[in-house]
Formats: sequence, structure tokens, C-alpha cells
Amino acid sequence: MVYKSKIAKRQKDDFEYIRKYVKKNDLRGLAREVQKKAKQINQRLYRIEKAGLSKSSYAYRRTIEEEDKPRYTTSLNKLNKMSRQELVQQAYNIQSKLSSTTSTIRGTKDLNERRIFKGLDALREEINRTRDDIEIDVQDFKNFLEQGGGEILNNKFYDSTQVIEDWQDNIKKGISTEQFVNSYNEYVEHEEDAFNYQQFLNKLKSIKG
Repeated sequence: MVYKSKIAKRQKDDFEYIRKYVKKNDLRGLAREVQKKAKQINQRLYRIEKAGLSKSSYAYRRTIEEEDKPRYTTSLNKLNKMSRQELVQQAYNIQSKLSSTTSTIRGTKDLNERRIFKGLDALREEINRTRDDIEIDVQDFKNFLEQGGGEILNNKFYDSTQVIEDWQDNIKKGISTEQFVNSYNEYVEHEEDAFNYQQFLNKLKSIKG
């Protein structure tokens, strides 16, 4: 509880400079500060891109929603032309990303790790109700997600536990995780709206492990 309160206080303090500039009605000073902060967050977003974590970073995705691109303007001329409300909102948007752990590579990876373990525990519990011959290794599951398996699991038309069971069953037959995911992607691309999951599984039978 004390730890959480410290985090909350630190995050509140992160925005204090905005309130000070607004209180003094110093919009020019705020614009210069926003320019500096924009450069900082843009550098972080660039690193997120280079690390291949764009889809995993909440801060990255929120920036695109707000700016239509993963970058904030660093033009002082544009910032000075903003209305008071627009500039203050821009300052809060940028600072919220800087204060978010998902604007850093380490923070995004840590969050992904927690999601993986949480998701894997739930899948194991569900699968073990009917199957006792499937043991999902953490590293294998991470590899499955990194290869693109997360896209299959996120498809609302397929049952996640069934997908995992099919993946594991095909692994036992000698088909690699890469082959499983690539075959899925190729089939989806060709079939588009007519994609049939069972036909995809049948296609896998033609692959020699």
C-alpha cells in the first residue's frame, strides 16, 4: 500500500510543471517545456519501434490514436500557435506517456512477461481439465507468441485452448511452431473471409516434420 502511494505521488509530481506554467499563464514557457518533453518521448517511441515492440506498447498505440502517427510535434512554432487548451492537453498527453512504463523497452517487456504468465496459467488450467498429455513450456509459449501465435489466439472466432491443443499436437507430429504459424498466415491470406480453421488443420497434415 505504501509502495503504491509513493508511485501515485511520483506520477502526480510529474505533472507539477504544467500546473505551474498554467498558474503563471506562461504559455510560451510551457511551449518550450512541451517541445523538450516531445523530443524525449519521440526518442523512446523510436526505440520501441526498433525493438519491435510497437504493438505491445500501450504508450505507442495511444500516441498514434492522438497524433495519427507515433510522434509528437517538436516544432516550437506549431506549439506556440496552439490555443491554451490545446497546449495544456498536449503537455498532459506527452507527460502521461513519459510517466508510463510502457514508453520504455524494459517496461513494455516486463508487462508482456506478466501477461504471458497470466495467460499461460489460465490456458494450462483450462486445458488440463480435459487433457493430461499437454505440458506447455514457458519458453515454448513465448516463442509461439513471438512467431505470431498471438494473432491466432486473438481471433475471436477460435477457441484459444483449442488452438493451443492443436499447436501442441502438431509439435508432437514434427511440425515446428514456425511452420504452424506460417501455415496459418498463408492460409488466412489466401482464403480471406472464407477462412476455415478445420481446413487449415487439414492442410498441416501435408507438411512433413
